[in-house]
Amino acid sequence: MRILVVNTLYYPDFQGGAEKSVQLLCEGFFNRGHEVLVLSNSNLNNQATINGVNVRYFKTRNIIPFLEVKKYPSILRMIWHLIDMFNPFYFTSYKKIIDGFNPDVVLSNNLPGFSVSVWQFFKRKKIPVIHVLRDHALLCPKGTMFTDGKRCVNQCLRCRLMSLPKKNLSKNINGVIGISNYILQRHLNADYFIHHKVCKVIPNSVAFNGDHVKERTKDSITFGYFGRLCDEKGLGYLIEEYAAFNCNVRHKLLVGGDGEPQYVKAIKASVKNSNIEFLGFVSSEKFYEKIDYLIVPSILEEAFGRVVIEAWQYGVYVIAAKSGGMTELVEFGNLSLYDPSDEGALQKLLKTCAEQELKFNDDDYRLCKHHFDRDVVTNQYLEMIKKILG
Repeated sequence: MRILVVNTLYYPDFQGGAEKSVQLLCEGFFNRGHEVLVLSNSNLNNQATINGVNVRYFKTRNIIPFLEVKKYPSILRMIWHLIDMFNPFYFTSYKKIIDGFNPDVVLSNNLPGFSVSVWQFFKRKKIPVIHVLRDHALLCPKGTMFTDGKRCVNQCLRCRLMSLPKKNLSKNINGVIGISNYILQRHLNADYFIHHKVCKVIPNSVAFNGDHVKERTKDSITFGYFGRLCDEKGLGYLIEEYAAFNCNVRHKLLVGGDGEPQYVKAIKASVKNSNIEFLGFVSSEKFYEKIDYLIVPSILEEAFGRVVIEAWQYGVYVIAAKSGGMTELVEFGNLSLYDPSDEGALQKLLKTCAEQELKFNDDDYRLCKHHFDRDVVTNQYLEMIKKILG
């Protein structure tokens, strides 16, 4: 089977968990004998073969390169988003792909840069399209449903207007996948994908290795925050709460990841606690080796919360805010949720961790592997594709 995968970015260009999940999925398809071609934005036109997966990188066909949009004035960013409502400037390339690759199915993911015009093009060519909902970008140009430090319960007028082409063209989709029930239902309740043939929740995946959790015999506790450094991910809130945390066990907080330079400089300057250490960019493997508990304090509604299952991959227990799709992960027994509006709730969980009452065990690890391992998730996608192709 020939599978065309469209995503805003692909390795080595990363912005978050979506790119990791798409890469694992594409490599899973290839490992099962399928031919895979990925279309991705980049700063230059290029092509490569990565772990058997063919990738075509396109220089963004808009007034600003996708990877540099945030560096430009707001008026240019607005024009960029207006073009990105329906960008027809890739159609010539799509036609060449039809002629050369002739896909059996198109799997679209995050689409900023390409825009939903990809749906219309392949619909006209009578090639089935399955869309994977990985964020809120079809509802909100920023993809976050978050503004002025608060979650957006509903779309604002600006988002509704700029999302109209996306909503209208979503009726061309043959199938829709949500990485959580939360993100799927949020779109279906807003009347997206009204003509879909099949819809299904399929979670993100990670590559589990082994069947057990390594023992921890430390006399101190190391907490961790991993990912993009920004307020909507709750880093500022975490720093404040951790500064007020006190217990009888030695403890520290490691912060891994990067963000906008000005924000990173400001947040570092605000830290007065010597137990908080910023590591900068660090690989997942090296980071999770250093910590006992991961804290995910997201203020925005997470579509899934891939960082949670990444921590589970390494046998790390997770403390997280009640946020979007992350609430669906609590059934796996190695995640404790707190309500950010409940004053002191996070500190109570930190104290419980310090007293070693929250532990990740072998049974939990095997349960997570059964649901989120890359092979399990790849098989679910292939079953979905077979249903669409009939």
